[in-house]
Amino acid sequence: MEDGRWKMEEMCDRVKFHTITAATKDYLHLAERLQKSGLLQGIDVEVIEVDEIHRSISPKGSIKSENYKAKIIFKKINETNLPVLWLDSDLVINGNLNLFNDLLDDGAEIALYNWLGDEDNAALKPFVYKNFMGSFAISDRYFQHSHEICIKSTEQIICSGAVQLWANSYRSKVLLDEWGSLVQKHPRCPDDHLLDAAFNYSDEPPKIYNLTKAYCRYAFWPHIEPIINHPNFPYGGGDWDDTVNALGKERLKFFKTSPRPSGRFVPSGMVWDKLNSSLSTIDPTLGATFTKTAVDSLK
Repeated sequence: MEDGRWKMEEMCDRVKFHTITAATKDYLHLAERLQKSGLLQGIDVEVIEVDEIHRSISPKGSIKSENYKAKIIFKKINETNLPVLWLDSDLVINGNLNLFNDLLDDGAEIALYNWLGDEDNAALKPFVYKNFMGSFAISDRYFQHSHEICIKSTEQIICSGAVQLWANSYRSKVLLDEWGSLVQKHPRCPDDHLLDAAFNYSDEPPKIYNLTKAYCRYAFWPHIEPIINHPNFPYGGGDWDDTVNALGKERLKFFKTSPRPSGRFVPSGMVWDKLNSSLSTIDPTLGATFTKTAVDSLK
């Protein structure tokens, strides 16, 4: 940990934000992993232990819980009088976070990953193949196209909110309050969706910076070298309320968006080889398999 202490001393005069996460007892081991990774980069992550998390964060949470992101972040800004960097507890810090200091210097009031601000947002998924035993297996080396969002906007957001920087500003606090109100009204909707709606319908949204994938690198972007890493694929279950039905409207104003040509990283019929950082063609004669050479390499 000597390296971590050295980096902490190096950055302590320059860090202009307070970093937090929140976790229940069952997830403290992940929060502690995050905390240790932060120390290695000179970042002191405060772990807030809570009895239960809000339903908008996890289907395992409670609609009665007061521990939702907007409230936790708002409270911590007021306690510290500093901007707050929120990190989900299952993240790992792999690189330097000086970017967030620079963003605050440039007047950013909120920073997060915005799918509508990324011209190349195509996500991947592990390739499922049929091995020579006749059973299906999931590759941890080969990936194929999964999904993408083919619209763009400089005014609207569709966010993935595992990483969020909030400035200590009037407009950021107004948005946090609006987001929190939507969470209270619609506790079974995903909080990311409600943040989208709060921002997209705000009369005076805060100045936003769109983080690159490296600062919120999910497992479905294996081709991206992470600075802040989400090692596992995010929960994709369907046990949420539909946000459009709950709100009675879309969570964004489509007239403020425009089409974006498909920029899928892996073309149809091909896979990306994580080991060699290259594309391979699936042999159509083998169905859901690779050529023999490729299949052998999966073993």
